[in-house]
Amino acid sequence: MLLVPTADAADAVAGLREQGIPVVLVDRGAADATVASVAVDDVVGGRLAAAHLLDGGRRRLAFVGGPRGIHQVADRFEGAAQAVEAVDGATLIRIETEALTLEEGMRIGAVVREPGTGRGGGRGLRGQRPAGDRRAAGAPVWCGAGEDSR
Repeated sequence: MLLVPTADAADAVAGLREQGIPVVLVDRGAADATVASVAVDDVVGGRLAAAHLLDGGRRRLAFVGGPRGIHQVADRFEGAAQAVEAVDGATLIRIETEALTLEEGMRIGAVVREPGTGRGGGRGLRGQRPAGDRRAAGAPVWCGAGEDSR
């Protein structure tokens, strides 16, 4: 069974294994070294994504993601922050999301585009690095496709 837990899954894994069901944890490690797992290095992923935008000349980046309690979101932000710190004149703002939905992506898009919000309006934000999921599908509403702003 491929198990993608959002919290500690030690009890669930133990129960499945007791029933003879092999388990592989996806995107989460296990304290028990006998439990198989596969994961992504989200710090590196965040760093590479931000570096791609920075290499393209972007200097004002926004990280759209949340809730902060999701370890992948925290790790991706850490990586993006590392990339931004390495480039003179680059800045990174964090825009916290509350849900993993298309509607939340559209809501955040409206916040970013609205002048005077201090969250992106008037800053010329045109790129995105959502943490991933359906929020990203709502982002093209505000991305400014075809516009060029550095």
